[in-house]
Amino acid sequence: MNMIFSAQLYLGQQEKKVFSQNQIQEKITSAAESLDLKRLLLWDTHPGILTEEIIRFCHSNSIEVWLWHPVLADMNDIPVTAETMAEIPGFTSLEKLSGIWDKIGSGEENFLFVDPLDPGYHRQNFDIFLKTMDEYDFDGVFLDRIRYASPANGFESLFSTYLTSWLNNRTKAGRVHEEVRNLLSVFYSDLNNWDDDRLNSFNSLDEMLQPFGDFFRFKRENIENTVKTYKNAAHKMHKGIALDLLPSSLSFFTAQDYQMLSRHCDWIKDMTYCYAMGPAAFPLEIRCLIEGLLKLAPKVTERAAFKLFERHSGLEIPDTLSEIISRGINPENAAKELSSAEYLIEGKVPVFAGLEMVNTPYFSTRISEKMLEGYINALKGKTSGVVVSWNILHIPDRYFSLFR
Repeated sequence: MNMIFSAQLYLGQQEKKVFSQNQIQEKITSAAESLDLKRLLLWDTHPGILTEEIIRFCHSNSIEVWLWHPVLADMNDIPVTAETMAEIPGFTSLEKLSGIWDKIGSGEENFLFVDPLDPGYHRQNFDIFLKTMDEYDFDGVFLDRIRYASPANGFESLFSTYLTSWLNNRTKAGRVHEEVRNLLSVFYSDLNNWDDDRLNSFNSLDEMLQPFGDFFRFKRENIENTVKTYKNAAHKMHKGIALDLLPSSLSFFTAQDYQMLSRHCDWIKDMTYCYAMGPAAFPLEIRCLIEGLLKLAPKVTERAAFKLFERHSGLEIPDTLSEIISRGINPENAAKELSSAEYLIEGKVPVFAGLEMVNTPYFSTRISEKMLEGYINALKGKTSGVVVSWNILHIPDRYFSLFR
């Protein structure tokens, strides 16, 4: 099987202070020599001459360059705050959200998501996309943050836009405001009295949240429509389009439907990160989900919460929060998630495995050679491509050679 290797390059203010143009090109060359690199996904927070030089350098070495474009959070030059992000019913302070990662809302990437139906944000960011594609010779666009908030943003963030976009939608459909409002307050009230027996009665998180099925369907349709807008523009320019998606067992929360979205892209990167402690990565997302659920349902035990996620995902995960924080999850789960994604999209487009190969303190990520070898063994012969993630500048050169 001929593997297609891609890499991601993020250039924020800090990276530009630390790395020179020559160092960036040397890192790309190192990956190209070891991996036969075919594609570079480039996110420059302030595109300019450096962007042009990197694209020119890559093209001269037969490497495609795709615009890595954040859609609903961390958009270039479009600040999002706790006050302007998608509204979470009953919450105005991030600190009060159940299970929220303590770095949400801080740092150069703050992971605060806007409502996909907010016309101001959507138009502004879409115009940035069009302008960037027009000014630089990108081969395609790779959409990131094309989703709603995940458990890392706090359990209650799963209901962001419930009393805004969703309420407006239901009003048009003729449902009474109070009916929609009461459903959420009743759910939280019931959750406070749940015990292990109640939680054990659910086979999945989808089933647990079944009363809100229409709401989650509404969110999936909003994400699909947003992707379609970008797809139509990209194809009009004769450019490719790809998507950065959470693994299927987590994508339920973020409204990323593999089956729906596979109709509107050329390939998908599956973000099954088994060790990282950052948004989209299993250790953090599972930790935040469990901690959030236990805070809202204090009679439920940690073990029962873990068993529910196991039934929901079909994955084999540690039994305790301390284990998942210290050890992550077995990379064999990456192969399972990849297989699940391929089953859902029915072969419409390729699905590539995203591997977090970085050593970066911000996300408390220290990927060792042994961890990487575990990924390689788990995925060998099971994927047609790998995206080495998520910033090539923080990947040791020797890691590239492990793929030879």
